[in-house]
Amino acid sequence: MRRDSGIVRGLVDWLTGGLSARLDFLERDVDAIQREQAGMTRVLAQHHQELAEHRTQIQQQMDSMIALRKMHAALSEKIGQPFPGKTCLKCGSPMVFRRESEQKAYSLSCIQGCGERLLLPEAQLLETFARSAD
Repeated sequence: MRRDSGIVRGLVDWLTGGLSARLDFLERDVDAIQREQAGMTRVLAQHHQELAEHRTQIQQQMDSMIALRKMHAALSEKIGQPFPGKTCLKCGSPMVFRRESEQKAYSLSCIQGCGERLLLPEAQLLETFARSAD
């Protein structure tokens, strides 16, 4: 029996040793997968944050474009009209409101064309419109 028990014991040790080695490999694989998942989670979180920031920037640009179009529509009736209370310092003629699209601005210039001109950038006008809407 002793001989049989030694063989059985050896067989059991051999089997459990193999299972232990397999369990060690499984534990290492699970650890590696968990580390990979943690890394992927960090990358995905970073990408999500970047996309959220990009979406916010696009929304702000869209809001700005809409506000700019509204301002253009509101001022379109005034283009070519004399600006009340503003006269040319050189000749005393009325100053006319004009759109300077290539400069992204509006201007007040002398109706006689004597050269005096006041440039009003769209960005500043837009801020003024935004403040007056609040």
